[in-house]
Amino acid sequence: IHVKALESALKEIDVRLADQFEAHVSVNQIGKVRLKLHLLKGHAGPDVKKMSGTISNKLRVGPSYTFNMGIEDGHYLPIQIKLVDKFSQNTPKFRKLFKYN
Repeated sequence: IHVKALESALKEIDVRLADQFEAHVSVNQIGKVRLKLHLLKGHAGPDVKKMSGTISNKLRVGPSYTFNMGIEDGHYLPIQIKLVDKFSQNTPKFRKLFKYN
């Protein structure tokens, strides 16, 4: 999962989402990729389930492969969205992507 691909998918929903988000990517015990997005409450709509599906359909993880296709193929878990008032980062450079093992 690349930051530019996430920015592009989020921009199609709302341009403000593409500027500030946190994406937390991990792999669970059985090898499925989990993507948790933290979005600002004021920029995201109230229906996070619908937004999760929209992002899954728009997020390209390959030239002709979307995140949603990966969910259907059993490689990825559905995107989880958490609406936050502010981000927990206290660093001068804003970081958008966090990868965990």
